[in-house]
Amino acid sequence: MSAPYESLEATVATVTDLSPSIRRVTLRGPGLQRVHPRCLDRRIKLLLPRHDGDRLQDVPRGSDWYPRWQELAGRPAMRTYTARQVRPSSGEVDIDVIRHGTSGPAGRWIETVQPGDALVLAAPIAGAEGGDDVGIAWRPGAARELLIAGDATAAPAIANILASLPDDATGTALVELPTSDDHYPLAAPAGIELRILPCDGSVPGTRLEEELAGLAWPPGCPQHTDEAHTDGATTDEAAEGGADPEAPLWQEAQPDVEARHYAWLAGESTAITRIRRQLVQARGCPRQCVSFMGYWRLGRAEC
Repeated sequence: MSAPYESLEATVATVTDLSPSIRRVTLRGPGLQRVHPRCLDRRIKLLLPRHDGDRLQDVPRGSDWYPRWQELAGRPAMRTYTARQVRPSSGEVDIDVIRHGTSGPAGRWIETVQPGDALVLAAPIAGAEGGDDVGIAWRPGAARELLIAGDATAAPAIANILASLPDDATGTALVELPTSDDHYPLAAPAGIELRILPCDGSVPGTRLEEELAGLAWPPGCPQHTDEAHTDGATTDEAAEGGADPEAPLWQEAQPDVEARHYAWLAGESTAITRIRRQLVQARGCPRQCVSFMGYWRLGRAEC
């Protein structure tokens, strides 16, 4: 069996503006027929062109791509996204990208990307050992009372998660989008209250925190304010190709089989960490029932 993640050649097939701040890039290539179709919040990697016309010919392909990529002189930027949809039959992958500035390589790329551009996609391969679950942090166990919260960078993952929920799931989904003009396709079971929170100039994460302050979640949990712990950070990035020692805080929790509540939080690292602390320390939600992922950091040019 091959390693869970392999690097694959891809070409931009279409570019579609879903809203003023969200652009969908559809990638196509014969190798993409092998990409595992399970999306949820699974992390995939894009290796971006360094300049106009860059075909990335020197970028290694295959299962041992990561150490070889690290050795490249002038290696291309690599960024992490969530696939919105994988269509193995046609060898296509949809990736929805937030447009918010050109201070980083991914921000510049999404503003200029065109059909025909070359990319390299690193993704889990169907049938590879560990490929079913690698890169996925959504682990609710048997919990049916859910809190799902994230900013715009988490919207594709939230859309995938909501579509996967059973009919008897209950809880709340909070999705912060950049502006009131941004309308992202989201659908939830009847028992999940979906709240869209436009930032409209406020600091990312602010609307999520404000909304959580007025939300009675988790119901029935005892209240306490014990702060005598340190937020941990774990990830399975090594299986994808290596961990970033400067990555934002990250913890992939998994409740036990009797847990009723589960929270999934993703977005700007500082805000998500504060929200997690509020749930665990102030509201008494068990730590093992909260997954939190810092997708990016305010003031750091990662995209």
